[in-house]
Amino acid sequence: MADIITTDIGEFKLGCNVPASFPTRAKTYADIVDKMLTVDQVKAELQKNPTQDGFWNRRKRYAGSKFIRNQGPYGACNGFSTAAGLSRHRELRGEPYVCLSGADAYSQMNGGQDNGSTLSDGMIVFERGIAPESLVPYNQIYISQISSEAKASRARFAGTVAYPIDSEDELATACILGRLVIVAVNANNAFMNEDGDGLNQGSNGVGNHSTLIQDVRLGRDGNIWYDMANSWDVSYCQGGYTWLSFSKHLRQTIQNHRFWVIVDSKDDAGDNSNPPVAD
Repeated sequence: MADIITTDIGEFKLGCNVPASFPTRAKTYADIVDKMLTVDQVKAELQKNPTQDGFWNRRKRYAGSKFIRNQGPYGACNGFSTAAGLSRHRELRGEPYVCLSGADAYSQMNGGQDNGSTLSDGMIVFERGIAPESLVPYNQIYISQISSEAKASRARFAGTVAYPIDSEDELATACILGRLVIVAVNANNAFMNEDGDGLNQGSNGVGNHSTLIQDVRLGRDGNIWYDMANSWDVSYCQGGYTWLSFSKHLRQTIQNHRFWVIVDSKDDAGDNSNPPVAD
């Protein structure tokens, strides 16, 4: 059963489950990226561009409730992080922005019960495709609630390439190259707060919540900070965003879950441009 956290902005069900056995694939992101960087090499790149807004300035690009969704009282975080990642990736490669449904993604993961899911479930759904939120609102989390129209639409909005991440070198490399990464974090009451520089006040733990990492910057402590997009509406921290560091927030969760990076998605068969958008 998924845990529940009660906060000043609402009650949230934490639905990122630790897998019974650690999921594996033959290749990881390190095996396929053209040039793997170390954490120190990424820090050197960030020192050349010491912005406080993120290397890619994506908080500004994806500001507001159009992009920061609300999973409501369901353990659907993994569905919402997967849908947010695929939605953003499509827009970054030139497709018109379509808000994909976290509920539809979760409906393909939960087996008919609102007991959460694992990060590896998200990789599977990413490749199957996700219906737009206009066809599947946040509260339709079960397959029996999904219309035939919504199911048919999934083929238009699907990912094609994603790889697991097992280290901070891989995470940092993916982020400096502009990739989007699905991660597990440990949400508790402290997770609702930030310090004066925007660093989240939560800490390491087993990992009970799935979120999206969309950007990177060099923090005041000299560590790489990762820009996390949540699915608890824009009232969470700074418009739905907060900064994480690997040592403070992710070092333990990556030992219990396998993060994954979005590499590519398919062209929308409904895109009538000539030629169609391509990566």
